[in-house]
Amino acid sequence: MITKQISLSAWETNNVVIYANSGEIDSRYIEVSFKDEDQNDISLTNRYVTFYAKKPDDTTIFNNCEIDTADNIATVELTSQTLSVPGILECEFQIFDENNVLLKVNGLKIIVSEGENFSEAVESSSEFNALTLSINEAREFSESIGEVADLTTAVKNTIVGAINEVNSKIIPISQGGTGGTTAINARTNLEVMKATALYNNDSGTNGTITLSQDLSNFDYLDVFFKADGGNFSSKRIYSPDGKSIHLCLSAAYSPTNTFMIFASLITCVGTSVTWNNDNDVFFAVNTSDTHTFNFERNLYIYKIVGYSY
Repeated sequence: MITKQISLSAWETNNVVIYANSGEIDSRYIEVSFKDEDQNDISLTNRYVTFYAKKPDDTTIFNNCEIDTADNIATVELTSQTLSVPGILECEFQIFDENNVLLKVNGLKIIVSEGENFSEAVESSSEFNALTLSINEAREFSESIGEVADLTTAVKNTIVGAINEVNSKIIPISQGGTGGTTAINARTNLEVMKATALYNNDSGTNGTITLSQDLSNFDYLDVFFKADGGNFSSKRIYSPDGKSIHLCLSAAYSPTNTFMIFASLITCVGTSVTWNNDNDVFFAVNTSDTHTFNFERNLYIYKIVGYSY
């Protein structure tokens, strides 16, 4: 076993590259410390860390890290499945605390070199820890393999049958799994929302917007908008389908010392976002005590993002 020690910053761009070989088993471990903006170690007390990696064949693996709270270090094993496909792995660490607050730290790349493989090929697939543990226990038929009858599975007639049974089960979150059988189940159980861009136009519009998907598919929206003068804001809408909400933005300009308020009403239904012309208002006042009040539309939506489990 060999260990590589690295540190990753939570506030800066990381560019850490390490190397490994395909086909390796139980040989490489990474010890990671996470740094705050002052380059001090982030405490891992009452936190757990999960390692995610996207392999070159577009499958994703994840493993729980062992935590050393004394030194604030998370250790992850580069399992045989992690290193099964040669190429570059894009990696991310997700740090959860007891209140389910999530911090993501990325910037680690693992370059897996292809070498001669003298073991039986393992088909690349998304990895679950339970399968890896079962394979590790059953590897290399030897005198220490033990009795098939001692396996804690219902299927005991063959080792392959027992391992397949473990692989087909739902793996609890406490054991490094998702507790679900689908991507939606996994995101819901892990409380991870999927973001989908429904509209994106840097110029913005205050006309009717046709979205790329129906609003009934989403738990909430983030609507990003701006005013004529270039000020920006956003509005979050929960259970958005059928909702009408006001977009409001205030701005102050120098040297005229003018204060402005922009407000418009939009309605979100199905795949459309429409503006209510009768509810657009613009109000301005400056130091010369000059007031402007009209019903011109001065706000522009430039991006809408939907979130769902």
